[in-house]
Amino acid sequence: MKIKHSIWLILLVLLLSGCRVEWTLSSTSDNKTSPNDRTPQENYEKSFSDEDAVSVFINGDVEYNEEEIIINGFTDLEEGTILKVFVRKYPDGAALRDTIDGTVKPVEQPISEEQVTIDHEGNFNVTFQREDAERSYYVTAQFNPEIQPENIQEIYGSKGEKIVYAPKVYHYEIEGKTYIGVKVSAYIGLRPLWTYLREEETE
Repeated sequence: MKIKHSIWLILLVLLLSGCRVEWTLSSTSDNKTSPNDRTPQENYEKSFSDEDAVSVFINGDVEYNEEEIIINGFTDLEEGTILKVFVRKYPDGAALRDTIDGTVKPVEQPISEEQVTIDHEGNFNVTFQREDAERSYYVTAQFNPEIQPENIQEIYGSKGEKIVYAPKVYHYEIEGKTYIGVKVSAYIGLRPLWTYLREEETE
Protein backbone atom coordinates (compact mmCIF):
# COMPACT_ATOMS: atom_id res chain seq x y z
CA MET A 1 0.00 0.00 0.00
CA LYS A 2 2.79 2.38 0.84
CA ILE A 3 4.42 1.79 -2.55
CA LYS A 4 1.16 2.41 -4.42
CA HIS A 5 0.49 5.52 -2.31
CA SER A 6 3.95 6.89 -3.14
CA ILE A 7 3.45 6.26 -6.85
CA TRP A 8 0.17 8.14 -6.81
CA LEU A 9 1.79 11.06 -5.00
CA ILE A 10 4.57 11.23 -7.59
CA LEU A 11 2.06 11.15 -10.45
CA LEU A 12 0.00 13.88 -8.79
CA VAL A 13 3.05 16.13 -8.36
CA LEU A 14 4.05 15.65 -12.01
CA LEU A 15 0.52 16.41 -13.16
CA LEU A 16 0.31 19.57 -11.11
CA SER A 17 3.74 20.69 -12.31
CA GLY A 18 2.63 20.23 -15.91
CA CYS A 19 -0.49 22.27 -15.35
CA ARG A 20 1.52 25.00 -13.64
CA VAL A 21 3.91 25.27 -16.59
CA GLU A 22 1.06 25.35 -19.10
CA TRP A 23 -0.70 28.08 -17.15
CA THR A 24 2.47 30.18 -16.98
CA LEU A 25 2.99 30.07 -20.75
CA SER A 26 -0.60 30.91 -21.58
CA SER A 27 -0.80 33.74 -19.07
CA THR A 28 2.30 35.51 -20.43
CA SER A 29 1.27 35.29 -24.08
CA ASP A 30 -1.84 37.52 -23.93
CA ASN A 31 -1.02 38.71 -27.48
CA LYS A 32 2.25 40.23 -26.23
CA THR A 33 5.80 39.33 -27.23
CA SER A 34 9.09 39.96 -25.55
CA PRO A 35 11.86 41.81 -27.45
CA ASN A 36 13.56 38.47 -28.11
CA ASP A 37 10.37 37.07 -29.69
CA ARG A 38 9.99 39.93 -32.19
CA THR A 39 11.15 39.59 -35.76
CA PRO A 40 14.16 41.70 -36.90
CA GLN A 41 11.76 44.05 -38.75
CA GLU A 42 9.63 44.51 -35.61
CA ASN A 43 12.74 45.24 -33.55
CA TYR A 44 13.86 47.74 -36.24
CA GLU A 45 10.52 49.56 -36.12
CA LYS A 46 10.55 49.50 -32.32
CA SER A 47 14.00 51.09 -32.23
CA PHE A 48 12.60 54.24 -33.86
CA SER A 49 9.47 54.53 -31.74
CA ASP A 50 11.10 57.00 -29.36
CA GLU A 51 10.13 60.58 -30.15
CA ASP A 52 13.75 61.73 -30.08
CA ALA A 53 15.07 59.05 -32.46
CA VAL A 54 14.54 59.59 -36.19
CA SER A 55 15.80 58.05 -39.40
CA VAL A 56 16.39 59.79 -42.70
CA PHE A 57 16.14 58.22 -46.14
CA ILE A 58 16.58 60.07 -49.43
CA ASN A 59 16.23 58.31 -52.77
CA GLY A 60 15.22 59.30 -56.25
CA ASP A 61 15.21 58.67 -59.97
CA VAL A 62 17.34 60.81 -62.27
CA GLU A 63 16.63 61.12 -65.98
CA TYR A 64 18.91 63.08 -68.27
CA ASN A 65 19.34 63.91 -71.91
CA GLU A 66 21.31 66.45 -73.93
CA GLU A 67 19.31 69.38 -72.54
CA GLU A 68 17.99 68.55 -69.06
CA ILE A 69 18.67 66.73 -65.81
CA ILE A 70 15.39 65.76 -64.13
CA ILE A 71 15.30 64.55 -60.52
CA ASN A 72 12.22 62.95 -58.97
CA GLY A 73 13.06 62.26 -55.34
CA PHE A 74 11.26 60.47 -52.54
CA THR A 75 12.09 60.52 -48.83
CA ASP A 76 10.74 59.84 -45.35
CA LEU A 77 11.39 63.46 -44.37
CA GLU A 78 8.71 65.62 -42.80
CA GLU A 79 6.71 67.97 -44.99
CA GLY A 80 8.43 71.35 -45.12
CA THR A 81 11.96 69.96 -44.86
CA ILE A 82 14.42 71.76 -47.13
CA LEU A 83 16.97 69.97 -49.31
CA LYS A 84 19.87 71.46 -51.24
CA VAL A 85 20.09 70.02 -54.74
CA PHE A 86 23.00 71.03 -56.94
CA VAL A 87 24.99 70.14 -60.04
CA ARG A 88 28.77 70.04 -60.34
CA LYS A 89 30.83 69.55 -63.46
CA TYR A 90 34.05 67.64 -63.97
CA PRO A 91 37.34 69.42 -64.70
CA ASP A 92 38.06 70.46 -68.26
CA GLY A 93 39.95 67.79 -70.14
CA ALA A 94 39.03 64.98 -67.75
CA ALA A 95 38.90 61.61 -69.50
CA LEU A 96 35.43 60.05 -69.60
CA ARG A 97 36.77 56.79 -68.18
CA ASP A 98 38.30 58.62 -65.21
CA THR A 99 35.04 60.38 -64.39
CA ILE A 100 33.09 57.11 -64.53
CA ASP A 101 35.40 55.09 -62.26
CA GLY A 102 35.88 57.96 -59.81
CA THR A 103 39.55 58.58 -60.50
CA VAL A 104 38.68 62.21 -61.27
CA LYS A 105 36.29 63.99 -58.91
CA PRO A 106 33.88 66.79 -59.81
CA VAL A 107 34.89 70.35 -58.94
CA GLU A 108 33.69 71.59 -55.57
CA GLN A 109 31.83 74.69 -56.76
CA PRO A 110 28.32 73.91 -58.07
CA ILE A 111 27.32 75.36 -61.41
CA SER A 112 23.61 75.20 -60.51
CA GLU A 113 21.85 74.93 -57.15
CA GLU A 114 18.26 74.83 -55.92
CA GLN A 115 16.59 74.56 -52.55
CA VAL A 116 13.53 72.33 -52.70
CA THR A 117 10.83 71.74 -50.09
CA ILE A 118 9.53 68.26 -49.29
CA ASP A 119 5.81 67.92 -49.95
CA HIS A 120 3.19 66.13 -47.85
CA GLU A 121 4.01 62.79 -49.50
CA GLY A 122 7.75 63.09 -48.88
CA ASN A 123 8.59 63.89 -52.50
CA PHE A 124 10.62 66.56 -54.27
CA ASN A 125 11.21 67.42 -57.91
CA VAL A 126 13.76 69.61 -59.62
CA THR A 127 14.98 70.11 -63.20
CA PHE A 128 18.32 71.57 -64.25
CA GLN A 129 19.29 72.79 -67.68
CA ARG A 130 22.35 71.05 -69.01
CA GLU A 131 25.03 73.45 -70.18
CA ASP A 132 27.04 71.05 -72.33
CA ALA A 133 25.82 67.71 -73.70
CA GLU A 134 29.44 66.61 -74.22
CA ARG A 135 30.38 66.97 -70.56
CA SER A 136 29.71 64.69 -67.58
CA TYR A 137 28.10 66.06 -64.43
CA TYR A 138 27.45 65.07 -60.83
CA VAL A 139 24.18 65.86 -59.03
CA THR A 140 23.72 65.85 -55.27
CA ALA A 141 20.72 66.16 -52.95
CA GLN A 142 21.51 66.77 -49.30
CA PHE A 143 19.83 67.42 -45.98
CA ASN A 144 21.51 70.03 -43.78
CA PRO A 145 20.00 70.69 -40.33
CA GLU A 146 21.20 74.29 -40.01
CA ILE A 147 19.04 75.53 -42.92
CA GLN A 148 15.81 73.95 -41.66
CA PRO A 149 12.81 75.86 -40.24
CA GLU A 150 12.49 75.76 -36.46
CA ASN A 151 9.72 73.14 -36.49
CA ILE A 152 11.87 70.81 -38.62
CA GLN A 153 14.91 71.34 -36.38
CA GLU A 154 12.79 70.23 -33.43
CA ILE A 155 12.35 66.88 -35.18
CA TYR A 156 15.90 66.25 -36.44
CA GLY A 157 17.90 68.43 -34.07
CA SER A 158 19.48 71.81 -34.74
CA LYS A 159 22.72 69.99 -35.62
CA GLY A 160 21.12 66.76 -36.83
CA GLU A 161 21.86 65.06 -33.50
CA LYS A 162 18.50 63.27 -33.41
CA ILE A 163 19.24 61.34 -36.59
CA VAL A 164 20.01 57.85 -35.31
CA TYR A 165 20.05 56.06 -38.65
CA ALA A 166 20.63 57.06 -42.26
CA PRO A 167 22.50 55.02 -44.88
CA LYS A 168 24.02 58.17 -46.43
CA VAL A 169 24.95 60.13 -43.30
CA TYR A 170 28.00 62.39 -43.18
CA HIS A 171 29.58 64.74 -40.64
CA TYR A 172 30.80 68.26 -41.26
CA GLU A 173 31.84 71.28 -39.24
CA ILE A 174 30.66 74.89 -39.11
CA GLU A 175 32.57 77.27 -36.85
CA GLY A 176 34.00 74.38 -34.86
CA LYS A 177 30.65 72.64 -34.31
CA THR A 178 29.92 69.21 -35.75
CA TYR A 179 26.74 68.70 -37.77
CA ILE A 180 25.12 65.54 -39.13
CA GLY A 181 23.76 65.64 -42.66
CA VAL A 182 22.54 63.19 -45.26
CA LYS A 183 23.81 63.21 -48.84
CA VAL A 184 22.97 61.25 -52.00
CA SER A 185 24.34 61.74 -55.51
CA ALA A 186 24.26 60.47 -59.08
CA TYR A 187 26.69 60.49 -61.99
CA ILE A 188 25.41 62.08 -65.20
CA GLY A 189 26.99 60.64 -68.31
CA LEU A 190 26.91 61.72 -71.94
CA ARG A 191 24.19 59.60 -73.48
CA PRO A 192 20.53 60.09 -72.49
CA LEU A 193 19.87 57.63 -69.72
CA TRP A 194 18.25 56.91 -66.36
CA THR A 195 20.03 56.50 -63.02
CA TYR A 196 19.23 56.92 -59.33
CA LEU A 197 20.47 58.79 -56.30
CA ARG A 198 22.84 56.76 -54.17
CA GLU A 199 25.33 57.12 -51.34
CA GLU A 200 28.13 59.44 -52.27
CA GLU A 201 31.58 57.93 -52.06
CA THR A 202 34.10 59.63 -49.82
CA GLU A 203 36.17 62.00 -51.83
